[in-house]
Amino acid sequence: MIWKLSVLTVICCLAACTAQKKMAADMDEVVKQYLGTSAYIAEANATDEYVLCYTENKSQLNSMASIKFAVYHKASNNLVFKGNIRDGYIKWINDFELEQFDPPGLAEDGKTENDYKKVINVKTYKK
Repeated sequence: MIWKLSVLTVICCLAACTAQKKMAADMDEVVKQYLGTSAYIAEANATDEYVLCYTENKSQLNSMASIKFAVYHKASNNLVFKGNIRDGYIKWINDFELEQFDPPGLAEDGKTENDYKKVINVKTYKK
């Protein structure tokens, strides 16, 4: 009886590992198609439903960095949000929201850093 239970446990674990590898391969293909490279950073949200994927490129001409990003939804195997940021950042601030900081080259008079921050809800896809 214990032997059968052990075999069943091993089979279930192997099936789960195979499914996880396929899901990771699917995500990599979708993300790579948009970002143009397989060398990207991936950060899942706390519920592990969405993955923020991005690349950062430093300019040779100046000190500005360009970030190309996409948010991957695991259940649908799709990118639900995409964008580019020049010399800013994007990060998870809670389970389903990202903070995007995208400053202009020259800040307008009277504007602060907070004026260039946006919150993106990945469930509603709204800024």
